[in-house]
Amino acid sequence: MAMGALDFIRKPIDNEKLTNILTSYGIYNGEAQSSSAVSTIDEAATVEDKLDACREMVNVAMGRAGESLAQLLGEFINLPIPNVNLIESNELSMAVAEINRNDRVSAVSKGFISEGISGEALVIFNDTNSQNIVELLKYPPSESPERLALEALMDVSNILIGACLNGLSEQLSVAFSHTHPVLLGQHKGLSTLLSDNVQRWGKLMAIEIGYAIKARDISFDLLLLFPGDAINQIYARLIHDDKDSL
Repeated sequence: MAMGALDFIRKPIDNEKLTNILTSYGIYNGEAQSSSAVSTIDEAATVEDKLDACREMVNVAMGRAGESLAQLLGEFINLPIPNVNLIESNELSMAVAEINRNDRVSAVSKGFISEGISGEALVIFNDTNSQNIVELLKYPPSESPERLALEALMDVSNILIGACLNGLSEQLSVAFSHTHPVLLGQHKGLSTLLSDNVQRWGKLMAIEIGYAIKARDISFDLLLLFPGDAINQIYARLIHDDKDSL
């Protein structure tokens, strides 16, 4: 408030309280917007407006994924603010250079598609984390360390990607179909993994979410990649759903 905010609304949001606050500032008068008014909002929105809406959407989805992972592992999951950017595909390696400073990483990929929105999800693991994750999952030591590490990567990736996409599905009112998870590679450089898989796209929307279990010295990153024009479909669905809920 001291910095100029008009008011503050706590989550979970109460619809009646929200309506009263918006009405008191002349932002909402109780009348539904026409479809033409919504179209005007869509057209007037800047790229930054659309990215901000995507950040809010991802915040909810990443929290859902973190909660599912915490239940599986029995550990507190640290969640940062997600990075959401529109970039050229050949800039992706540079854009995620800070994801992992180690030379060697492993990554699991899973494609997803719905009505008008498709993309690829990657979970990127620091190779030094593998044994810590295996120990946390309490796998019986009946297989080779390499096999257990692969199983751990797949299990964590399925939980993380599945919960995050479910969170996106609910907010966008779409149902994503998933492909089977694919191991992109183990013990490779991050730039090699990315250049092999996303050069087929031109401009894209890249969402970077870092997860960490500090008590176990474990960190891994979820990277959601959408073709650049998907931002318009996502924004339109978010705006229309917000209008309908009011």
